Amino acid sequence: MNNILRYGIIGVAALVIQLLICEFANIWPPLYIAVFPLFILMLPHDMNNALLMIVAFISGLLIDALSDGLLGLNATSMTAIAFFKPMFIKSLARIDTFASQNITSKHLGFQKFFTFLLLSYTVFFLCYVMLDDLGSGTVTFMIIRILVNIAANLVIAIILEKLFFQRLMQ
Repeated sequence: MNNILRYGIIGVAALVIQLLICEFANIWPPLYIAVFPLFILMLPHDMNNALLMIVAFISGLLIDALSDGLLGLNATSMTAIAFFKPMFIKSLARIDTFASQNITSKHLGFQKFFTFLLLSYTVFFLCYVMLDDLGSGTVTFMIIRILVNIAANLVIAIILEKLFFQRLMQ
């Protein structure tokens, strides 16, 4: 199967899952479960950076428009992780060791992959929470919200990567 078609199908499936989570999995209002950023992070590292940022922005805008969130929160946050992804990869891995492969724990090693996810979700939730709470809450609550969201989404991302994405993205 053509890689573009395969990634397109996986991306649409991840988008639908994200929208279903936004609609039906409201565990605690300050907690936001973000599974679509994992798709952006797991795309091949040799993908054109401008194209990656455009895909991240459009998909984030779709999530914002089709869910009940504020328009632009996901779009900004996903564009930010797409922007920083190449820098995180360069600082964590030797690019020549996996020339055109996807970014998975299998290829990076668990510790580097965990650090990659931690950095990426930190960027995502710094943008997301700061824009969402802009002037409406205390700094302490904002920091707690960022930390809780990062921790919860890291666990979910590792589980999803091990169960599904590692197999699908090969």
